[in-house]
Amino acid sequence: MRVRLAPGRERHDVAAVLLDVVYVLQLEPELCLEYVSDPVEEFLGYSAAELLTDPRLWEHVLDPRDRDRMLVALNAEIGVTTHLTVRLIGKDQRVMWSQQTSRRIRREDGSVAVYGALNHITSRQVTEARAG
Repeated sequence: MRVRLAPGRERHDVAAVLLDVVYVLQLEPELCLEYVSDPVEEFLGYSAAELLTDPRLWEHVLDPRDRDRMLVALNAEIGVTTHLTVRLIGKDQRVMWSQQTSRRIRREDGSVAVYGALNHITSRQVTEARAG
């Protein structure tokens, strides 16, 4: 699916007004976080600039208990949408829950990337754990 924007509009303008964290992670030919929306700072405590300039920072943000499941989601078939609940570690070392929806695509230049969104669901997870 392609989104057509009015002339002069940046591709990620829409993401700037969403509450979810929107990201683009290039997987091939090399791993590179290409874009992350500003709400990431409120969620994780890291600014978008910090995450974009330190390519290894995401390795520390993802809770090690969920790393294998995240790798499976990142390696889904091209065009498949995945849904995953994972724990993320904020800058202040708090563990937070996130529900992720992503899709792996092959772009026109041949590179492979994951386009995704993270929704902060920590309060919901805590409520469900107390009730369960």
